[in-house]
Amino acid sequence: MKSRYLFFLILLIFYSCGTNDYKIKKFKNKIPYWYIAEKKETKYFYGKATADSQYIEMANRKATGLAIGSILLKIKNNSTIIAKQFIEESNVISNKKVSEAEINSSYQERITQAVKSFKVKNYEVVNREIFRKNSNYKVFIEVKISKNDLFEYLDQSQ
Repeated sequence: MKSRYLFFLILLIFYSCGTNDYKIKKFKNKIPYWYIAEKKETKYFYGKATADSQYIEMANRKATGLAIGSILLKIKNNSTIIAKQFIEESNVISNKKVSEAEINSSYQERITQAVKSFKVKNYEVVNREIFRKNSNYKVFIEVKISKNDLFEYLDQSQ
């Protein structure tokens, strides 16, 4: 009787330890729809990437790194726009009583430089699909970061 309970307990442990996080599909040379569609949200920055490797974890890490890199590239390329948006949305201007001329020149330049040195610390995986093609894994991933994280960083940089 004890051996029966022990057997069911061991089966339960093995069943609960199984990884059901990833569903690996057979690659059919088809790109997921969400990977192509562009999101138009104003509260987040999105980055997408794909990578492949013989090892699933390596493909996942490569894709995640590339997706975060694409977010950083978007941020750096739009640094003056983001700086203007930060100035308009934050209360830093009213607290410091910065003049209009200073906003348009040196203050905006400092914020632009701070935007360019921003590093992503918190991100969320929005979509991920994993495919297997022969002996390789192919990962499509989409990550997002909040603009509030960037604005908090800019608040601390001032």
